[in-house]
Amino acid sequence: MALRTVSAHFQMCTASTTCAIRHMLCCNCMVMEPRPKKLLEQLRDVIQLKHYAYRTEETYVQWVKRFILFHEKRHPREMGRAEIETFLSDLAVQ
Repeated sequence: MALRTVSAHFQMCTASTTCAIRHMLCCNCMVMEPRPKKLLEQLRDVIQLKHYAYRTEETYVQWVKRFILFHEKRHPREMGRAEIETFLSDLAVQ
């Protein structure tokens, strides 16, 4: 259904509440795609799935945050062994 047609259909349907609800259901107005989970949310999910302690979860999340911030907010997917070694070397020197 074209946007113009849907909009015209909605204006006609809002005359009654029942019709407006029927419109939202039949035209998928209420259907929203869930947003993909962010990296730290995914990390928390995996840690919780493995039944790690809450304090362990918090510690792991903090280490990942420190790693990301150390590399100027680059996504870990873009980094590899060299970046990990640089991060660990910096920690050892401090």
